Amino acid sequence: MGSVYTMNGRTTKQVLATVSFLLLITGMMGLYIVQMDSEDQSIAVQDLAFSDASGPAELWNSTLSTIHMQFGTMDAFSWSGCAGPITGFFALALGTVATDRRERTSGKLRDRVVSEITDQPGIHLRELKRTVDCAMGALQYHLRNLEEEHVVESHKSGNTKHFFVSDFSSDTDVLHLASVLRNPTARLILEEILKVGRTTQAELSRSLGLDKSLVSYYVSSLLEDGILKAIRVFGREKPLVLTDWAVAEIPALLSVIQ
Repeated sequence: MGSVYTMNGRTTKQVLATVSFLLLITGMMGLYIVQMDSEDQSIAVQDLAFSDASGPAELWNSTLSTIHMQFGTMDAFSWSGCAGPITGFFALALGTVATDRRERTSGKLRDRVVSEITDQPGIHLRELKRTVDCAMGALQYHLRNLEEEHVVESHKSGNTKHFFVSDFSSDTDVLHLASVLRNPTARLILEEILKVGRTTQAELSRSLGLDKSLVSYYVSSLLEDGILKAIRVFGREKPLVLTDWAVAEIPALLSVIQ
């Protein structure tokens, strides 16, 4: 499936070609009409010259005057008749060059967007904008087309939209976990729990040097997402562990998500 942008480029070329063709036909018709008018004027002048001529000298002067008038008229109006075709060819040439240049530039940006999403799975919109260094409107245009063509897909985590190439994973839980791992604080917490096996919020706060309220916020979110689970222990703070599926997926995701 071609992109909308490519279709617009083709449409522009077709419009330019049609306009140029119409200008060419109009110019040729104008040139033909001018030539016919010029010939009629020449014949009329010749008739008048022959009728008024009283001798060879007058006839010769009239003939020269007729020739001068004919070629003068043709020179003046031939360029006028050619203006349409010339304008049409210039419009087609300039329009084609501009369209091709715009398509090449757009193609390069599209390729960069796909490359960045491939290299940085789960990258979010504003981070992608900074990386490819382009206008937000242009980026959103390409992302919309890429999603429609199933080249990339997006996953929303909270208020943030993350992007992946379509063959990254078909599991929405894996896409969500990959999106979470792009957050530096959440990544630190998950890496620590993966390393020690089980821990508490207080221990996470001490070992990572994070404020208890910040740890509590992220742990609550990870518990809600099913990435962490709490172990019931009587009379003590509940230890935290990773769920089985998260233990299986996190090492592979950490190797591709920086």
